[in-house]
Amino acid sequence: MKEFFVGLLKYIKILLIVLIVISVILVIISNVYEFVLSVVFYYGAMISFVIAFLSISGNMKGTANPHFIHVQSSTSRSIYDSAKENMRLRDSSFGFMIFMTIIGALLMIISNILARLNF
Repeated sequence: MKEFFVGLLKYIKILLIVLIVISVILVIISNVYEFVLSVVFYYGAMISFVIAFLSISGNMKGTANPHFIHVQSSTSRSIYDSAKENMRLRDSSFGFMIFMTIIGALLMIISNILARLNF
C-alpha cells in the first residue's frame, strides 16, 4: 500500500511539473502576442486533448484484434512477438492519454478561473 502512495505522489509531482512548464509557456505566449490569458489557456487545453486523442488513434491499428496475441505456433513466433509489443505500446499509449487528459482538464479549469477574474 505504501508503494502505491509513493507511486501516486511521483505521478502527481510529474503532473504538476508538466503543468507548471506548460503554464509558463502559455503565459509567455500570452504576453508576447498580447492575447487574452484565459483564451490562451483554453487553447492549450484543447491542444492537450488533441494530443491525447492522437496518441491513442495512432496505435489502435496494430491492436485491432485482441485474439491475435494468442498465436503461438513456432512458424509465427515473430508475429506473436510483434503483437505482444503492440499490446505493450497500446497500454503505454493509454497511460499517456490519461496523463494528457488530466493536463487538459487542469488547463481548462485554470482557463475558467482566469475568465471569471477577467484575465
